[in-house]
Amino acid sequence: MKEEGGMHPKLVIYPAKLDGYFMVVRILAWPYPGESKEWGDSVFTRSTLVQKSVKEISGISFYVWEADQVRNQNLLHNQVWVSKDSPSVWIWVQWKKDRTDIEPFFLKHQFLGLSPTL
Repeated sequence: MKEEGGMHPKLVIYPAKLDGYFMVVRILAWPYPGESKEWGDSVFTRSTLVQKSVKEISGISFYVWEADQVRNQNLLHNQVWVSKDSPSVWIWVQWKKDRTDIEPFFLKHQFLGLSPTL
């Protein structure tokens, strides 16, 4: 884990070099801009079929963007979670699609329990 302070503190979780995923958690210093499509598009680089949804987990509402992308010959799945409530929590999770052992952990939102803010 790596914690960075400053105006926009964030927590980066790299479990191990071969684990095939990472997660970034940060508190946004501004309220979330709502339905801004441009913001969601800027999250993913060369991705396919970016899907946006709204999910409520443990009483907290999130906008969620999901997309697959290919990087360095790896198929990756990305999720970006932004809470609708103030302060806005921003979570970016990325994992290798061939890691079927960890995929349910992310698809069932179990990683939210690891966040120090939730």
